[in-house]
Amino acid sequence: MNNESGRSLIEMLGVLALAGIVSFGAIAMYRTARLRQTRFIAEQELKTLAENAKIIYSGRQNYTGITKDFLIKTGALKVERIAGQDFRIQSQGDGKTFSIVFENLNMSDCAYFATKRFDWTEAVAVNGFTDNPVSFCAELHPNRLEFIIR
Repeated sequence: MNNESGRSLIEMLGVLALAGIVSFGAIAMYRTARLRQTRFIAEQELKTLAENAKIIYSGRQNYTGITKDFLIKTGALKVERIAGQDFRIQSQGDGKTFSIVFENLNMSDCAYFATKRFDWTEAVAVNGFTDNPVSFCAELHPNRLEFIIR
């Protein structure tokens, strides 16, 4: 009589499949949490940048000549990149406003930041459009997102 004890191959495959499903779910949750954290930190850095720039330029009547390098030298800006993205800071034509510009944003980040309402911005432009900017986020090509600050 052959009495073997132990797990069958089918049972082991079932356990491995279940472990794989649980691992996949955990990784997805981790990525979502990390993305939320990255975006939250980016929001805080952008707000601090906008407020510090306003303070530095408060004695002047316009933002002419504002650049990322100048803000870094003055200590108003502590980072070269925000959320891993390169950006630039530029004065608008009349000098009364400046903008923080991100190029090459993916659809997800573009839509997220275009739908948020920030109290420190005058407007948000996506690919040059300020009216209903989220509708101009494109999936097939990089997006240009611009926070306009007065």
